[in-house]
Amino acid sequence: MRRTFFPMALLLLTSVSGTRAEDPSITPAPYDWSQLDHVIGTRGELKDDVYTLTLPRGDLNVAVDGMDVPAAAGIASVFHFFRCPCGRIRVVGQFVCAEWESNDVIDAIRQGDMIAVASMSPMFVAAKPQVMVLRFQGEGDGPALAQLLKAGLGWIGPARSATQPIK
Repeated sequence: MRRTFFPMALLLLTSVSGTRAEDPSITPAPYDWSQLDHVIGTRGELKDDVYTLTLPRGDLNVAVDGMDVPAAAGIASVFHFFRCPCGRIRVVGQFVCAEWESNDVIDAIRQGDMIAVASMSPMFVAAKPQVMVLRFQGEGDGPALAQLLKAGLGWIGPARSATQPIK
């Protein structure tokens, strides 16, 4: 019995010591979420340590079975930022885009190797235009993540057809 117990105890001690233990007496410095507002260009909301930026798609005139769906019914890109125990910033969320915008959004957010696409699916059945929900997750520096998301936003709505600066 000792032989079985000792390796198991060693394994438990190794796995616990290999992770960063949280010390409740140490409080991390507050994160400046406003820097994300500056990059994305809109104000977010902090609730339960999650900073959420919501960007409604009022430019899409979506109809399902001939009936209009207002943007306030959830036709919005939403980004949820929160702090990982390791100190880095994590983001999970979704882009809501017309199907012809989705590939460009994917290409833009994957440029920095910090954001991974989790899934993509239609938002509605029989919608005109076809609206896609592109879900993602990422981890890294907050402003760098926001910059990648901003690049993705550059491929949807009015920003897609805006005049681009000559490089």
